[in-house]
Order: sequence, then C-alpha cells, then structure tokens
Amino acid sequence: MNVPGLKAAAPGGWPGLGACSIVLSIVVACCSPQGEWFGVTEAPRSETLVVNNGTEPETLDPGLMNGSIEGHIAFNLFEGLTRFDPKTLEPLPGVATNWRVSDDGLEWTFFLRKTARWSDGRPLTSHDFAWSWIRLLAPQTAARYASFLFLIKNAEAYNLGSLTNQQEIGIRCPDDHTLVVTLVRPAPYFAFMTAFYVTMPVPRHSIERHGSRWTAPGNLVSNGPFVLATWQMHRKIELVKNPQYHEADQVFLKKIIFLPIEDTGTVLNLYRRGDIDLLFDVPLELYSWLRTRRDFSTTPGWGVYYYKFNISRKPLDDVRVRRALSLAIDRKRLTSDLLGQGQVPAFSFTPPIPGVYAPPEGTGYDPDTARRLLAEAGYPDGNGFPPVQILYNTIATDFHKHVAEVLQAMWKQELGIHLGLEIQEWKTYLKSIENREYDIARAGWVGDFPDPGTFLDLFLQPDGNNNTGWTHADYSKHVVNALSDKDQASRMRSFYRAESVLMDELPVMPVFFYAFSMLKKPWIEGVYENQQDIHPLRSVRIRRARK
Repeated sequence: MNVPGLKAAAPGGWPGLGACSIVLSIVVACCSPQGEWFGVTEAPRSETLVVNNGTEPETLDPGLMNGSIEGHIAFNLFEGLTRFDPKTLEPLPGVATNWRVSDDGLEWTFFLRKTARWSDGRPLTSHDFAWSWIRLLAPQTAARYASFLFLIKNAEAYNLGSLTNQQEIGIRCPDDHTLVVTLVRPAPYFAFMTAFYVTMPVPRHSIERHGSRWTAPGNLVSNGPFVLATWQMHRKIELVKNPQYHEADQVFLKKIIFLPIEDTGTVLNLYRRGDIDLLFDVPLELYSWLRTRRDFSTTPGWGVYYYKFNISRKPLDDVRVRRALSLAIDRKRLTSDLLGQGQVPAFSFTPPIPGVYAPPEGTGYDPDTARRLLAEAGYPDGNGFPPVQILYNTIATDFHKHVAEVLQAMWKQELGIHLGLEIQEWKTYLKSIENREYDIARAGWVGDFPDPGTFLDLFLQPDGNNNTGWTHADYSKHVVNALSDKDQASRMRSFYRAESVLMDELPVMPVFFYAFSMLKKPWIEGVYENQQDIHPLRSVRIRRARK
C-alpha cells in the first residue's frame, strides 16, 4: 500500500485511505527508512506497562462481556479454572491445578488450588465457579454469551426458562476444591473454554452487596494477577499487582494502565515518545511504513470481519438484495490493494481449520449477477433504492471507517446505490446492535476454541450475538446435529450443511479473515502475536537492556 495523502485517490477510483496531517508529520519525522524502531527505545524506570486499548470498555463484568476490548482487561483481572499460555494459547493450570476427563469424554473433574483467594483475602472455592456459571446462564442476567456454556448438560434449557431447577444443570461441587462438569457431548477443547473470560469466577459476596456497582473501584473483587485500582471514564483504567494471587511471585509488573484513546495521531505520538508501550492495532495509514520496524509484528487471525444485515428492515429483508450487495464486493482487491495487512478474502463465515474443516465457498465477485438480482428485487440500476446506513464503531486506527468507505464506493460503482455512513462510540454501538437499531453493521468474530461450532452456533437464536433477526429451521437442525454428534467426520458434514444454508441466505456478509498486528516497544518481554489476539499480561517483564 502506498503512503496515503489527504484523501488520495485509490486504484479504480475508490476512496483512498486518508490520514490526518498529524499522522503524516509523525511519519516524516520518525519513520525514516534508516530507523530500526519506531520512536523511543530507552526503557522506562518503573514496572508499569501502558497499553492503548482503543476505546472505553462497556463493562468489567466477565459474565456480561463479549468483546476483545473488555477481554484484554478481564484476562488480567480474573483467572478461570485454566489460563492461556501467552505464546501458544494452550490451556495451562489456572485456579485448577489439574483436571480429569471420563472415558466417554462427558465428565470433566477440576481440582482447585486450596491456596486460591479473592483479592480481599476470602477463599475461592468450587462453589464460586458454580454460582458464576449459573449466573451467566440465568435468563435474568441477559448475558449475550450465555450460549458459551450450552455444552453443559441442561444449561440451554435453564437459560431458555424451560428448566428452573438449578440442581439439574451439569455442574456439581463434591467439596470446596472439586468441580465436576457434565457435558452433553464430548468436547476435547473444553479446557480451552475454561480459560475464556465468560467462564471466570465473579465474587458473589460483592455482587450481592453492591449490585450493578460491584465493578466500581473499591467494590471490584477479583482473583487474577492484578486488581482494579482506578477507572476514570474515558481517561484510563489502572490495575495493580494482586498480592493475594496464588502465584504472585511470577507477576513482575507492578501496574498496568489501559488507555481508551481513539485518535490515531495521539496514539502514535504517545507510542513514539515511549508513553505507550503496546498497541494491539496498527494504523492502516502507516502500515507500509511500520511493517519494517522491529517493534512491529503480524500474524494471520482465526477470525472473520463481516457485515450484519438487519433483515427486519427493507430492502434487506429480500435475500436478492443481500446477495447483490455481497456479489458487488471485490474482496481480493480490498485485501491486497487497499488493506494489504495480510487479510484473506472471506467467502465463508468460518475460517478453514486445516485437516479438520473446509467451509463451503459462498458468493464471490460477480457484479453482473449482482445487478441482475438488484433489478429483480425492484431496483434496476439502483433506482428507487431506499436510504440505508452502514453502522460502525469508533476505534483508534479508523480501520472500520476505511473499510466502510471502500464498500460504500464499490456499491455505488457497481450497483448505482448510495449507502450512508454512521459512526458510534463502542458502548453505544453495542446497544444499537443489541436492540437491532441499524440497517447494516460491521462486526467481527474471533473463534473461542478450535471448532466450527464457535462460529456457527451464533445463529441458532435471533438475538444474543446474532442480532440480525434471522433464524432458519434447516440451519438450526444441522448445527444442533453437529453439536450433539460424537463422530468428528459426521459433525463436520453437519457444520458444512449448516454453513451452506447461511451462505445462501446471507444474514451476514463475510468480508475477510483477520490478520492481527501490534506495535511493541523493545523493552517488553512476554507479549506474543497469536491467531486469537489474546494477550494475558501476567508474566510480562520490562527489560532494562535493549537487545
């Protein structure tokens, strides 16, 4: 990708990926080809890590989270039965020292540390996990991610209200330090799931005392390597080392500061000066300049960038319109010429899993068919097409804005229709999606564990993490069959059939599969790129001598 000017024209007449003058000045001053690193390389004196998280988190309650913005913080405040290896993301012992799986793969027994404590010194027991998981499933909690635990016996029935007896859920506590979980089918990846933030324990005693205010500073009791010190809205979140953590001697940072800065120029200036140590997103405008720096890294991601269609609104209730919009997108040109960060065009919703799952290929680039379908739907050459808005959220790199502008231009060029752009702050955006107050909305999903089910179970219900209003009997049948099937080959066939329905109906439009990039100062040790963009900071060090 060329270094952009101010709204410079991109190939083919599509809008360029413009950069503000402050970003250009940073490039000129600090990104000369002679530099190995971007900006300051002298390590700070304190054991404090400063991370730009991109925007203000919606919540610090693990049971109500469903985004990476919140997850980056949760992985440091809380710890599940297992925890992710920061390099490989393999599940390591967390609160549980070890676990045992029955011969049929249905019963998992976790043995908890007797030294586990909440940050206020209270013992942490198996009953805390049981209460937290049942809270997640409770209908009144309205957790978007409740379906994450539907793998547990009777969990789905309890969440849907057809079962009210908690004792029938497949979660038992034989004693304070043993948790027994009964699944509806074998799941070799269940240990990965118990490291994810929605399965982390939450403090019943604090929640019952403070209600929704339990996540406020002074009220938030956690069990991870760090505890909440301050939360200044739209300014910063500070975590400090938790002395009650069971392996506190392996935690080297004294403090982590998460910043919610959305302005690209501000973020890069702070990183250049050494006031920010770590960025999880690299500005698209400067990618070609920064990718040669030693503090830059990138890796293919196991996730999909896509657009949701609100099928309750015209004209998006017509599948011909949805197909036309998808067929008019030249994904290969978008990813190679206009993004160029290693993204891969997505013609399915689920990324391939080598040796396990090859998804069906959905719509490619076929503008002639797109125009025909749009005409059949009653909008020849785009005439009479009603006002439609593309909703996206703010983020430090303006990445979503760039993608939306390119797709807006493609639809104008190929179909003769103009779609408006609407931007919202992260928390407002999430509410708009949840309440289905949008026409078309950008979205992203990263797999929680290595199985197609973590992508395809999103569309079993019209709400939760779906929010398109779409359900389909055949789709649901195939996904449910896959989720209950014990035979791996048969499961993959069912997933394939389900995804074929999804790609035919297109309530969502896959655009590309992710590539995750970061900027990391040379003094940071223990942060690694990975396919799920998960970065626990428990064992991070500030290295004094530069290599």
